[in-house]
Amino acid sequence: MAKYAREAYAAGIRFIGGCCGFEPYHIRAVSEELSAERGGFLPPGCINWGKCLEKHTKPWVRARASREYWENLNPGTGRPYSSSLSKCDEWGVTAGHELVKQHEEKTSAEELKKGLEFKRKVQKGVL
Repeated sequence: MAKYAREAYAAGIRFIGGCCGFEPYHIRAVSEELSAERGGFLPPGCINWGKCLEKHTKPWVRARASREYWENLNPGTGRPYSSSLSKCDEWGVTAGHELVKQHEEKTSAEELKKGLEFKRKVQKGVL
């Protein structure tokens, strides 16, 4: 969201917001990114970068429990091939893969690392 806010601001957009699914940490990321343009003001508080998602039952949701995920999020436009539109045939993961097996315990840092490495390989076409 920070990258999106920076690009929007550089393009001359001065009203930046969100819609359905926009959470407080999205607003915080935009606020942090553009704090200098707003006179350096940053409200007190901290951002947890999705830590509440670490125990989610779905592994693709657990993978969102990192600052890296939220900082590199591509907002969806709703247009064909937008990042918000799923393309199941391009996920590169089947229900039987070890990375998508559900478990009750908190996702470990090692599991998150494996998931991000796998994602990068799929995006590069290595897998």
